[in-house]
Amino acid sequence: MALPVEKGGFSSLCVNDEGKLLYMRYPTWSEGVKASIHLLDLDDADEEYEKTVLGEADGFAMSSDGAKLLEVHAGAPLPLAASDLQFFASVHPAQTPKGFRLVQIDAEYAIARAERGRPVLDAFDAAAFGDPRLRPAYPVAASVALGDITLPRVRYVVRPDVLAFEGTEALS
Repeated sequence: MALPVEKGGFSSLCVNDEGKLLYMRYPTWSEGVKASIHLLDLDDADEEYEKTVLGEADGFAMSSDGAKLLEVHAGAPLPLAASDLQFFASVHPAQTPKGFRLVQIDAEYAIARAERGRPVLDAFDAAAFGDPRLRPAYPVAASVALGDITLPRVRYVVRPDVLAFEGTEALS
């Protein structure tokens, strides 16, 4: 299903208690503005489906009851060169029609913009994470990247219960 929104960079897709889609929209590098939070309302009678909830936002999170569980932003961000970022291929467990398998994802990245800053904790609900005694400490770094990720077709999967030589299966 095609959604009636302009193309762009998106993240943090969530559906609220009214069945509306909320998401972060990221501008292109040339626009020079920060990301913003949007809501997609397909029931809008005027066909103004995409609505800005909050401009210039660092992000958002949603819980089932609307309470803030964790809110963090990058304080005093500094620009990074795309070459400063490193991404690695990774192996992920997956349930497939043939059973449990390991899948290697070799994504390709085209980074348009990257920043690093010190994490600033705005809200944290320790009880929601299973233990009210939890106290976040020792922030290291917060980084944000804007770019395109291309996920190529998965060519192989591996059975985890045997050696890779024996358990590698080609996909058609």
